Amino acid sequence: MEKEESNLAYEENPFLLDEEPSPDSPSWISIIIIAIMLLSLLPAGFWVQNQIDFLLDSDGDGVPNSEDKFPYDATESTDWDGDGFGDNIDPDDDNDGYSDNIDLDPLYDLSVVFNFNWVNLSTEISGRPTFFFQLYQEDKELKQFDEEGSPFEAQWQVPYNLSIDFEVNVPDIQSDHSFNIRLYQAKWSTPQLLDLDGSNDTYGITFSYNLINETWSGDDDDGFVDGALDNLTDEPDAQMSYSVSTSYFGYVKTYTWSYGGKEYVMSYNFDPTIYASYVAQDHRINHEDDYIEFATPEDETMILISEQLHRIAQENALSVNEEAQYLLSFVQSLKYAEDNVTAGLGEYPRFPVETLVDELGDCEDTSILLITIAEILGIDSVLILIPEAFPDAGHAAVGLALDGISGTYYELDGAEYFYAETTAVGWQIGEIPDMDSSSAILYPVS
Repeated sequence: MEKEESNLAYEENPFLLDEEPSPDSPSWISIIIIAIMLLSLLPAGFWVQNQIDFLLDSDGDGVPNSEDKFPYDATESTDWDGDGFGDNIDPDDDNDGYSDNIDLDPLYDLSVVFNFNWVNLSTEISGRPTFFFQLYQEDKELKQFDEEGSPFEAQWQVPYNLSIDFEVNVPDIQSDHSFNIRLYQAKWSTPQLLDLDGSNDTYGITFSYNLINETWSGDDDDGFVDGALDNLTDEPDAQMSYSVSTSYFGYVKTYTWSYGGKEYVMSYNFDPTIYASYVAQDHRINHEDDYIEFATPEDETMILISEQLHRIAQENALSVNEEAQYLLSFVQSLKYAEDNVTAGLGEYPRFPVETLVDELGDCEDTSILLITIAEILGIDSVLILIPEAFPDAGHAAVGLALDGISGTYYELDGAEYFYAETTAVGWQIGEIPDMDSSSAILYPVS
């Protein structure tokens, strides 16, 4: 067992400058900028170039280059939809194909999100209790829902849990959209259409959904349908529970990961304004202890996501240590990507909401994400920074305070924090990659 002693004192940062000078005159400012530009020619890492970006405002519009999408055009600084046209001249700011002057929401591409909760085959008929269902928009079939090409295997008169989220991108120039749901018993010959509509003698349900009011009307208006309510005795009846809501297209994220030989799936509908608020925050790193400040255990979105992950763990009867590995597997499933590729900056630490919406990050991003989730769920954790992990780069990971775990750990204030590698699938808690970890420094959440 490898045991490392760590403390919070970190007096020298091999990659970052200790502090920014505060010059008293314009001449000093000029000297500092020239010095930094000269330093950028040296192999001092990405941080120097990052500081140049934040100091300079090439077009003089008051927006620093690091935040300016058009650093050499004083008339533009933002590009909401990322299409290369500044928002001041862009006639379609959300890039959904509809001009801003006729778009119900000019900044966001609207979508309709269905959450199918459960189905109950309430009338027992001949054949097996297997089923599938289809969703239509007008007369166009959007999707058939089944178990990877096979029907769902249920029991008669027992609700079958679905927990399926499905997003439909709709035209933003009209508020009302018509949908139809059809439920079938799967049979070898011809599938049997089951009765969901309790209002008349039709079987499927048709309703109109209003994007703005988030209400629907027609054969159903509350998300619960029961074919038996029409009191017709010659029909095979069924029940379904579902909900419909308006969202912003692209912000309903579905995550799939594996743990213990089982595949897990979780969806979350992010608020784009919250995501945008994090993107707009200062992402500069002046000292290495700045990284831990990106953990957000008090964020409402992260609390809801963490609770959802915890519920799934409870439903699968995972122990505390099993849940910790399951959470690590969730974070490991996100794509690894370096900041200079994804953000255009040498160092761009993401807040957890950013990492989840972007569905990617590098070592500090995924580490901060895991720390945030762990802290919310009551698992004591620390950020492990290893400045000299590799010949040309440092590394970040997570320490988790768990009992009954073996492997590499670090000590801080009498607690043992077991190493957790977040950047690749398959690493177990306590396993550490082949690197020089002797320089590790531990940072708890403040």
